[in-house]
Amino acid sequence: MVIDDNSNNRMILEHTFNNWGIEFVGSDNGLSALNLLERSKPFNLIIVDYHMKGEMEKCREAGMDDFLSKPIDQQALRTLLKKYLGNGSSKSELKYKN
Repeated sequence: MVIDDNSNNRMILEHTFNNWGIEFVGSDNGLSALNLLERSKPFNLIIVDYHMKGEMEKCREAGMDDFLSKPIDQQALRTLLKKYLGNGSSKSELKYKN
């Protein structure tokens, strides 16, 4: 799931994920994302637009497993997706781990 209040950012990631054969689920805010989580199967991965003027260490202290700054480099994103989801098959769905 991608949570970002900027519709352009969500649209870019949706296009990128679709090109990579990854099912995209997007939300424009945290409450909407929580509602999706309650109504759907668990997600393996959640990508959150986190407005923090900090470095990786602050993000890790906040409980994040990894960090990419904007603008997102597609190769860096692909590397992180492979790191957490493996190579997987096409149309892999990004789902949150329980």
